[in-house]
Amino acid sequence: MPLGSLLGGWLGEQWGLVPTLWTGIAGQLLAVLPVAAGPFFRLRTLPDAVEE
Repeated sequence: MPLGSLLGGWLGEQWGLVPTLWTGIAGQLLAVLPVAAGPFFRLRTLPDAVEE
C-alpha cells in the first residue's frame, strides 16, 4: 500500500491529476481480468473438502 501511494503521488506530479486517476481506473479494471478469466464464475457448486 505505501508503494502505491508513493507511485500515485509521483504520477500525479508528473502527469497531473486526471491522467493519474484514469491510470488508476485502468489498473483496477485490469486487476479483475484474472478473476473473470478463471473458474470463479463457472463454479455452480463448491468442491468437496479433502479429508486428511
